[in-house]
Amino acid sequence: MSKQTTRPTTFGPSDRSEAPLFCVQPGIPIEHALEHASYVLGTARVLTLAAQDLCTEHQSYLNWASLQLAETGLALVEASIEGLQADSSTQ
Repeated sequence: MSKQTTRPTTFGPSDRSEAPLFCVQPGIPIEHALEHASYVLGTARVLTLAAQDLCTEHQSYLNWASLQLAETGLALVEASIEGLQADSSTQ
């Protein structure tokens, strides 16, 4: 059985282009991708909670950062799922 790895998954649409800015690279061990997803989603949660307590221009920056982290975490999870599905379809 081959080691399960991610599949390429784009994310992070630009305001100026429909093309995504970033991509989860193929071939990353799924365990590593999911561990990193956990870190970035946890950080997004902390930033979102911190932003709720602010009533300044800093709130929009924290919200933007939270969104970027959430998109990164989601892409890592999706790349992992695609890797698992690809691996199961070849068996």
